[in-house]
Amino acid sequence: MKEITKEKSVHINHRNRMKNIFVEHGFSAFTEVQKLEFILFFAIPQKDTNPIAHKLLDEFGSIKNVISANFSDLVKVDGIGTHAALLLKSYKALLSDQNLVSNLKKIGSSTEAKQYMFEILRNSNVEEFYVVCLDEDNKIIKTKKINSGSANKVGVEIRDITSIAFSCNSSKIIIAHNHPSDNCNFSDEDLAFTHSIMCSCLLNDILLVDHVLVTPTNVRSLAESKVFEAIQDRAIKKVNLSSKDIAALFSPKTPYVVIKIDE
Repeated sequence: MKEITKEKSVHINHRNRMKNIFVEHGFSAFTEVQKLEFILFFAIPQKDTNPIAHKLLDEFGSIKNVISANFSDLVKVDGIGTHAALLLKSYKALLSDQNLVSNLKKIGSSTEAKQYMFEILRNSNVEEFYVVCLDEDNKIIKTKKINSGSANKVGVEIRDITSIAFSCNSSKIIIAHNHPSDNCNFSDEDLAFTHSIMCSCLLNDILLVDHVLVTPTNVRSLAESKVFEAIQDRAIKKVNLSSKDIAALFSPKTPYVVIKIDE
């Protein structure tokens, strides 16, 4: 009984410290995890909300994506019940009502793709792989972490990527991973994997519009290089798309993708 009382006291003291910090400094003093942890205090009064906050960020990638997630997806996260999901969704509803939601609702350029993924991946000390699903107007439908690994390697199955795109009816995707070592160069393995993913996507009427690489201090978009064009050209030829299929897939709304159709 004494141990339980002591643990509860530590838990209460931690919450009180965070509340005092918020009163003095607001959210500027908190990390992304701590911000979610703090918000969840008011829906989950009896549990340590820090691990739950970590799970939310692992699942959705950012606080923006958490509050924008579907209610049904939120309650699937271990520790998130109806009250917590409603609280999180209320933040998005309030911000939308006041026209205060961040303008990063769509990704229409490599610059926006780099900014978006840099915020998600720059602080990770292990390699992680993400897929961002877009609709035809380049609006973000879903951001999903596929897997995480060691400091220099992460395993990813191509079918996992296409499955996520199918699940949210996405016509375009961006893939991204990080190098905790601060090496902001795509490896030969990265380029080969990009080609494999692009081929699989083309066969399934999904467009891969970019591969973003993030390090703690830098970020690179493969779509900004001629290498991406070469990979794209090889993929189109490999899957043997007709000019008609290419024209249907690569719409005028496709962001920053240059397509050369050989007649």
